[in-house]
Amino acid sequence: MRVARVQRVVVTDSNSSVLTSSHSVLTSSHILRAVENQPRPLRCVAIGGYPPPSLDVYIGQRDVTDHFRFEHAAAMSGLRGLRTINYRTERWTRALSVGADDDQTSLKCVATVPGLRPYIETVHLNVDCTLHHHHYPFIRH
Repeated sequence: MRVARVQRVVVTDSNSSVLTSSHSVLTSSHILRAVENQPRPLRCVAIGGYPPPSLDVYIGQRDVTDHFRFEHAAAMSGLRGLRTINYRTERWTRALSVGADDDQTSLKCVATVPGLRPYIETVHLNVDCTLHHHHYPFIRH
């Protein structure tokens, strides 16, 4: 079987809302709003690719792949003798936590099939900071 490109990479949030929807092999970009240190679910899904792609996740230059669980599935479609195998590779977490230092950086999902150019899906992070009362003595509790 020949090497095949990843067809699509999708980033979804806690409500399974699609944050990215590019069909291009090039990079696309969208915005993810988050609150500092408040964990949230996030999913990075690669559709297609052969051999099945590796899938890595970065926040800025920091590799956070190990904070995401890995899943891989294959499904066959088409008539007997003309069937195709469709691969779905996924990294997901129920508790992505970003800090104030991550504001205005990017979350990248990078799907790589050996020998082919990586497919990169990018989401820009807008991180809202939380107010810490103990740092501001002029605020009464």
